[in-house]
Amino acid sequence: MPFRLKVTVSLLLALLLLVLIGPLLVPVPALTGTHDPAELAGEDSSFIEADGISIHFVDQDLREPLSPQLSEPLVLLHGYLFNTRSWQHVQPSLAQTGRVISFDRTGFGLSGRPAAGSWSGDVSPYSPEAHTSQTIALLDELGI
Repeated sequence: MPFRLKVTVSLLLALLLLVLIGPLLVPVPALTGTHDPAELAGEDSSFIEADGISIHFVDQDLREPLSPQLSEPLVLLHGYLFNTRSWQHVQPSLAQTGRVISFDRTGFGLSGRPAAGSWSGDVSPYSPEAHTSQTIALLDELGI
């Protein structure tokens, strides 16, 4: 291989390494100007500590006397990448028949986001199993 080609390839590889690894070497400053989730919550929102995590939820019961009523509270679970606001137009209508609860699952909306490795045990708080236990813990905290 000619000398000029070797030098050119070496320089291109060095530049590629710098582009790929360089950003990882730059320190990331601490976030400033962030808001507490309670400041961002709506007037009908509440927070509760369940299963060691701050859970944001909306609990509504708008039933009127002599209206058809749910026998048990209804729990609304949002889908992936959503939060309780997914239910903002549906929940009040459902709440006219009884108690309706929607909440932000861990890592979504205004609920807590535990950092990797900060939880005890082998189960990640973001796993389906943990979401199940968090739902049960929330209902237990609400006395349901």
